[in-house]
Amino acid sequence: MERIAWPSHPESRASSGTEIIVLCDGTGKNGKVDKDPTNVYWLYHLLLANPYTGKTGKRRKRELLYIPGVGAESKGIPKYLALVFGKTIVEMVINAYMFIAKHYRPGDSVCLFGYSRGAFVARKVAGLLPIWILAWRIRGT
Repeated sequence: MERIAWPSHPESRASSGTEIIVLCDGTGKNGKVDKDPTNVYWLYHLLLANPYTGKTGKRRKRELLYIPGVGAESKGIPKYLALVFGKTIVEMVINAYMFIAKHYRPGDSVCLFGYSRGAFVARKVAGLLPIWILAWRIRGT
């Protein structure tokens, strides 16, 4: 997997290597309430419970975001409309992107995971990250 070298921005502060992890669940899935959660939720739960120490044995800072799937938080007719038309996909992309933008500093790593439509969201967010790099370069000059 190719690593993206993020340009430093004059206003940014250096990072100690925070892991920013976004997990997007599948259509109609919310691991916090479902009887049979997906592997995306199990990974989220595992990451919450087990801090990463890396090769040095030193604990690294980790920022986690779990986003329930499309239609998981609606009820009745709005839920079915969200499932059919994927209305909340845009909100999921924005939430994930803004979470990364809020927490990212040069030197951090970003990991995106998704299941079903959540995988689609993860790919869209990954596609937006180079645009952020371009914005930093323009703003930094």
